[in-house]
Amino acid sequence: MRHIVSHQYGRTYAQKHPDEDFAETFAVWLTPRSGWRRRYRNWPALRKLEFVDKLMKRIRTETPHIRRGELCTPIEKMTVLLAEHYGQRAERYRAAAQGFVDDKLKEVFPPARGRSVGSAANLLRKHQDEMLDRVKRWSGLPEEEVRTLLAKLEDRADALDLQYRRTQLTQRIMDVTALATSLAMDFAYTGRFTG
Repeated sequence: MRHIVSHQYGRTYAQKHPDEDFAETFAVWLTPRSGWRRRYRNWPALRKLEFVDKLMKRIRTETPHIRRGELCTPIEKMTVLLAEHYGQRAERYRAAAQGFVDDKLKEVFPPARGRSVGSAANLLRKHQDEMLDRVKRWSGLPEEEVRTLLAKLEDRADALDLQYRRTQLTQRIMDVTALATSLAMDFAYTGRFTG
């Protein structure tokens, strides 16, 4: 979604809660040489970054009103990095997700029988890096999110035991790359996979 910023933990981090969205916007603004004006020049999120910039210029010489207080969890007791926390959540969501892409995958990999067939899941696994580069390039999604999407497609292809004719390998790679790019762009602009 273009109304949120995307810091080092990917697009999913900023969408959890408005406080976290502000914290993420602040983190992008605070990062030295992040080039946020250029990076977000055509995004609605630029308004939030400009707000933070204006606010910080106004209050930079003021003494903070609250300087001490109870911490929910002191830093010494934290055992999980933020990226690990959100990575675990993303993995749980991916594992629990229903087959929202099943119908699309069945179109890409129609029933195939005979001796010259291959596993669609193996095709996805074997050509993942090639598809990852293309989907990332055309969708603009961070690598981690594209990797999660491709893993979901592979999981579902495996669960559905989808096959393809080996003579159609190139066509199947193009079709599944197009499907993944379409899903990734959908996510980039709506914040969810609608399949």
